[in-house]
Amino acid sequence: GRLRLNRTHELGTPVDMVSIDEWRQTDELVEQIIESNVHFSVLRCASREVPFSSELTDAALRSLGRRGPGLLDLDIAGCHLISAVGVSALVAGCKTLMALNLSGCSQLFDAAVLAIAQHCNQLTSLAVSDCVNLTDTSLIAVPHGCGKLERLVRQARAKITGHDDHRVRDFVRDFIREEHRSSVQNVFDSALNGRETANFEF
Repeated sequence: GRLRLNRTHELGTPVDMVSIDEWRQTDELVEQIIESNVHFSVLRCASREVPFSSELTDAALRSLGRRGPGLLDLDIAGCHLISAVGVSALVAGCKTLMALNLSGCSQLFDAAVLAIAQHCNQLTSLAVSDCVNLTDTSLIAVPHGCGKLERLVRQARAKITGHDDHRVRDFVRDFIREEHRSSVQNVFDSALNGRETANFEF
């Protein structure tokens, strides 16, 4: 097969997107793409068609993190072997990320999202649907760290473990400018109740 790129390219020249979502997804393949010197800004590694088929592990995310800035959009939905260790290494190196899809990455815990909040201040879109081990503890940290966030996708099957409405409201009161507090509170209410929230501003 061939890597699906969005325009004809030569190795070492910029392209917009590399997609391996129809390939056998392995750490070695990601490493080969990085070593090929293709300067991509979007990487699609989603595993949607066949659940649990992705072989990508934290090693692939560490490799992307070592590659450094330049990656703007990463889709690894359904990559069930990914953990907070890999996500932390990724975001520590790829601080230019603007969109990140982690939906269905079932081994992620709050530490992964807290790392995103710490490092990804350019992030505008985050998807964590069906990340069943995430709680509201990490969710409420996202807009504080990711001040440009416009879209948050989180479905009801994610774990909401006794979230405290007062704690959320205190966060909104203490960290969000007055003119945005009402809309931000609506964002939290929707996300914590499993409804997708899109096109909002903090």
